[in-house]
Amino acid sequence: MNGIVIIPEPKKLEINQGEFVFTEGLRCFVIRKTPDTLRTAHLISETIKSAAGVDLPIEEISTQDGLYSIVISSSQPDGLPENQVPESEEGYHLAVLPDRLMLTSKGQAGLFYAVQSLSQMINQSSGGSAVKIPCCRIEDWPDLQIRGIHINLWSMMPRYEYLRDFIKRLSALKINFILLEYEDKFPYEKHPVLVHPLALTKDQVEGLIKTAKENYIELTPLVQSFGHVEYVLKHDEYAHLAEQVEEDFSPQVPRRWQYCPLNPDSLKMFREMASEVMEIHADAKFFHAGADETFFLGQCPRCKEYVARHGLSALFVEYMNKVGSIITAKGKIPILWYDYLTNVPKDTPNLSRDFWIMYWEYRMGSRSVPFVRWAGLELSGRQLLDQVPPYVLQTFKKYWDDGGFPDQ
Repeated sequence: MNGIVIIPEPKKLEINQGEFVFTEGLRCFVIRKTPDTLRTAHLISETIKSAAGVDLPIEEISTQDGLYSIVISSSQPDGLPENQVPESEEGYHLAVLPDRLMLTSKGQAGLFYAVQSLSQMINQSSGGSAVKIPCCRIEDWPDLQIRGIHINLWSMMPRYEYLRDFIKRLSALKINFILLEYEDKFPYEKHPVLVHPLALTKDQVEGLIKTAKENYIELTPLVQSFGHVEYVLKHDEYAHLAEQVEEDFSPQVPRRWQYCPLNPDSLKMFREMASEVMEIHADAKFFHAGADETFFLGQCPRCKEYVARHGLSALFVEYMNKVGSIITAKGKIPILWYDYLTNVPKDTPNLSRDFWIMYWEYRMGSRSVPFVRWAGLELSGRQLLDQVPPYVLQTFKKYWDDGGFPDQ
């Protein structure tokens, strides 16, 4: 192993002389033991067992307020690098010395991420008969509070086992947020006709929630409240909920694409579907209501009459405020996509301040790949946010009065 490659790239990496060799007789000492830090210790123990064939007994040596640490050595450690630990609870210090490994953080998540970086180093080891990694010191902490990915189950449905393992792989890259869009892959009980033959079972949904929590990932469900509900409206018993239009928007956007916001049964349908999802995601902080690409907004006769009196923007905002109330009543923070608030921005200031607005980059697939070093280009998450179009910032500059956008 000539170099060290860790994803994402650490803030500080110092390579020193010497190597640490994984041999029999090593022990794993856990300082400030909790159920989570013990689970993290077992994770690195299993990694070492798999890579080097070395059993790693786990021992608790003390309880020390303020620091979470794992030390791997043949003898009990006599000190920890407190002054080198980042302030962030997601940050960590990792020291690889010839006779020991020291992983330290002010938070349990940070200790978990230190183990993920160490696991990457071990898996890259080319030590031949013995697994060994170069001596080094690493300090790292996140730039972004939320580091997420959107998983949409609308098309080919992965196996449950794949989804569960995928969550673990994402955590190894320090992803801490997954937006899971169920579509028809959720086991709806009140509307069973919606449930796809390959949909997740209730036990499987609970399994994904548990796996995410154990890997320090906030799993946020998404149930569309406005557009992108063709999987609902394609069933004749729900066709009356659709915005009534004369022709498809495009081959990819059928006429039965979105709810009519002035049909009271539309909101009832969303409430019933969302309530089932929120019930099983009882501990989720957020709930995403979608609301992107409402291409047919204001086109049915009833909506046209409303728009003539109040405007297209008011139609969108009034409906979404009702959606938001359903979500906040369950104690969750509502999220919606940004695009139609910028397409029809007039009444955006009247949108409930409970909403978090989520921006996405429509230009994906061009010459650059955000968050990844690729083909000589280096575009990190923060740099990508700096490229948010001015018209988006202009629309929301009064809405976000805390000055936090786009830092989060």
